[in-house]
Amino acid sequence: MWPRNPGAPLSLPWSVRFRRLHVRHQAEPQVVPPHRHDDLEVLLPTSGDWTGAVNGVALTVPAGGALLVAPGDRHEDRCHRPVALLGIALELLPGPRPGRSASPLAVDAEVADRRLAQAEVLHLTARRLEAATAGAGSWAVLRQDAIAQELLVEVLALLPLAALAPALGQRVAVAGFAADLATVLAAHPTGIPVPALAKALGLAERTLQQRCRDLLGATPLTLIRRHQLELARELLATGASVQAVAAHLGFANPFHFSTVYKRVVGHPPSRTVRKSEGQRSGPAWLDGPAGV
Repeated sequence: MWPRNPGAPLSLPWSVRFRRLHVRHQAEPQVVPPHRHDDLEVLLPTSGDWTGAVNGVALTVPAGGALLVAPGDRHEDRCHRPVALLGIALELLPGPRPGRSASPLAVDAEVADRRLAQAEVLHLTARRLEAATAGAGSWAVLRQDAIAQELLVEVLALLPLAALAPALGQRVAVAGFAADLATVLAAHPTGIPVPALAKALGLAERTLQQRCRDLLGATPLTLIRRHQLELARELLATGASVQAVAAHLGFANPFHFSTVYKRVVGHPPSRTVRKSEGQRSGPAWLDGPAGV
């Protein structure tokens, strides 16, 4: 069994709507003059190189690569050789005005950062979107929007953090740091000294202190304790005794554990145990052969 990845939850600040998919096979040279789109567009060359410009910056995207074109970008095609590509338009809502998609990119993002030379995962997802678009039935639109959101997430995961809009970049930074922190803490249920935590994360202790305050709003010691008590709550919910959980988490004194638990959680651990009674069909997680 694989549990949900640890760390702070990361969610998009928009709903994603599929707009259209254009399958293009261009055998002859073609130049499309500068134009703008109100949607977010993902260009995926499948054969040959796409050449063109975005906001006056010349770009070449090889087959298997990708290019993200933001709403309002000045975009032109200068394809002088045969090329086949998929063009996928997405709408991110709410946008700045009706009919205009929001953009996940920073206003000053470098155009070159939107170009991905290798993007196999995007091409695989795009083919699934193509199949969903060619289908019909009651669930077609939901499938299109669900795969479109998946495609957007994959695109954003491949872009450098500096290219993302500030609010989104902050969410990504928080979620990434929180996930790394939670992974280390999960390996140390009895706690870990702050210097050892910093070393495990590859950070100086001062840097760890600063990141915890800036990204998660608490000190490392507070976060270590919170993680322990969240684990304690899960174990108590299985019906394990307060004494067993306190010992498992490295508390020498169960009364000290109860005091800390009540201060952080808001009620004594015995209440969590009582709430779990009658809801279990088997032994508690920490039960030994003779019980606890």
